[in-house]
Amino acid sequence: MKSGEWDRGRFVGVELQGKTLGVIGFGKIGRHVAHMGSGLGLEILAFDPFLAPHMAEELGVELVADLGDLASRCDYLTVHVPKTEGTSALIGADVLSRAREGLRVINCARGGIVDEAALLEAIESGRVAGAALDVFEEEPPTNRELVDHPAVVVTPHLGASTREAQVNVAVSAAQLVVDYLQHGKLHSPVNAVFLEPDLRERLDPYGELGRRLGCLHAQFLEGNPKRIIVKYFGDIFDEPQSRNFVTAKVLAGFLGDRCSQPVNQVNARSLARDQGLAVEEASEGRSRYFANMIRVELTDSSGERNLGGSIRGRKGIRLVSLDNYHFDAVLEGQMVISANEDRPGMIGTIGQVLSSHEMNISSMSLGRDRSGGTALSVINLDAPEIEKLAAVAEDLMQEEGILWARCLQAD
Repeated sequence: MKSGEWDRGRFVGVELQGKTLGVIGFGKIGRHVAHMGSGLGLEILAFDPFLAPHMAEELGVELVADLGDLASRCDYLTVHVPKTEGTSALIGADVLSRAREGLRVINCARGGIVDEAALLEAIESGRVAGAALDVFEEEPPTNRELVDHPAVVVTPHLGASTREAQVNVAVSAAQLVVDYLQHGKLHSPVNAVFLEPDLRERLDPYGELGRRLGCLHAQFLEGNPKRIIVKYFGDIFDEPQSRNFVTAKVLAGFLGDRCSQPVNQVNARSLARDQGLAVEEASEGRSRYFANMIRVELTDSSGERNLGGSIRGRKGIRLVSLDNYHFDAVLEGQMVISANEDRPGMIGTIGQVLSSHEMNISSMSLGRDRSGGTALSVINLDAPEIEKLAAVAEDLMQEEGILWARCLQAD
């Protein structure tokens, strides 16, 4: 119009009323977006592997377990997760190939969560009608195919670029200082749990053990989590602050990169509560086999799993149980954990698969439920390329007698 044109035909849009919005990541920002979307008449679907089902029900949204399924049911797909190894290219060709025709993709989170090449291909094929991008894999972007595309709306990472946002950040920072100086109130300290120096030195290895157990649970997760119970065995955990210290570490490992802010001693339980995750502790007295031991039990929508760990010597972090299987495995680096029929030749089969991928075993531990039943192998590898690990699990699953296999990163 400023150039004197009146071309109404070029600007035919679509209504939001009655459409479906898919929200990826249902933390504080995702929930706020969902709330605004509801006010515009949108039906809300959410994808968040760490949101408890009862929390989704309380918030009035449908929780969808599969990203491709979410994309197939949405008119709009908006991303609100942090950028991590697990969320890099989260929205890629496989998800977009299943998208409902006419889907529009919105990314105001972090560049790289949406695979830009896959998005461009989906737009040009007509399956995706358009995109709105505030963030890019490279900033400023040198590849301008998406930036210049007529079906893409772009802004230069302006998510917090309002006068109000800049003022609010400054006021918030000042208020934190005032609250501490005037009222002694700390909002986000990273080391608020006080432990005597000698106790802290003894507990630090167990804190790291707890973090790694939480990290393994996150990788084993098959459904939305409901409850974590941390069970403590041994005298070192007699005091509540000792258990609180380690429980926070477990939650840090479990929630880890899934949260948009660092998980620390102060906010761990609060962040878990925001996800609808119940956190419990239990002091179990002494262990039959270890001076001090931790068992972390996780209940998700697919069932229950427990992992047990202990310390050998001063700092030897060990994984000692998985459900009803007992062993003594090194808990570090890249690991392959697999279950197989307990019969001759199975260890050789596993070794051959690893050898075919040129992977060397650094240590191995075995456990079984009974002779001729099911056996469990826990294998540590000499720092293979992360990208190859998934192929190892797939190849193991093709072998006769292998029941399941998972490739995991312990630390």
